[in-house]
Amino acid sequence: TLQNTNAYWQNEVGGSSVSRTSGDPASIYWGNVNWWEDQSGYKFDAVNPTVQFVLPPSPTALKELGEFTHMNNPIGGSAISSVELRLRTTLWVDSTNLGFKDFIFDFNHNETPNTGGGCCNDIVTFASNNTSSTFNVGGVDYTLFLAGFSTDGGNTILNSFSSQEGGNRKAKLYGYITTAAAVPEPATWAMMIGGMGLVGLSMRRRPTKVSFA
Repeated sequence: TLQNTNAYWQNEVGGSSVSRTSGDPASIYWGNVNWWEDQSGYKFDAVNPTVQFVLPPSPTALKELGEFTHMNNPIGGSAISSVELRLRTTLWVDSTNLGFKDFIFDFNHNETPNTGGGCCNDIVTFASNNTSSTFNVGGVDYTLFLAGFSTDGGNTILNSFSSQEGGNRKAKLYGYITTAAAVPEPATWAMMIGGMGLVGLSMRRRPTKVSFA
């Protein structure tokens, strides 16, 4: 169980006039502010008070970790190229409190030109970072990984999405717990989930669709 999770944006690369706030939601903004321009940024609002996973199996079922928002505005100056999202949570395994744990995820940002070819959707992608905390269950080390973004309640999982210029786009972030030593690559993980979906289909006659951009 993840309990009372707080989010932080940290260790950004690049960006003009960067500012950050922690809490619920946590936010980061970048870009020079002028009368004709605004800042772009990210927000993350963590699910609270608890998110529960069940082991086994490993990987676990997907769980919503929170809501990610991208604010996409024409900016002055420069944009970030990457930033880390740190989720600090109190971790419980059964009735044992393991204390604070930090789970860290990398986000890459492509601030596309606001004129000309390729205008104007900015692209957000993520990759799990190997500096996340681990915890032990039954002699095996586990950690929390991101599965991806979803805009349809978890039916479709994407590792990137684009946002139109001048607006905000929201997506839920989903995660899963698996062994820390051998996290599946996204394509492999998708195949595994697809296989689980086939088992569920034979039992329930209900399909499951998971895809990656």
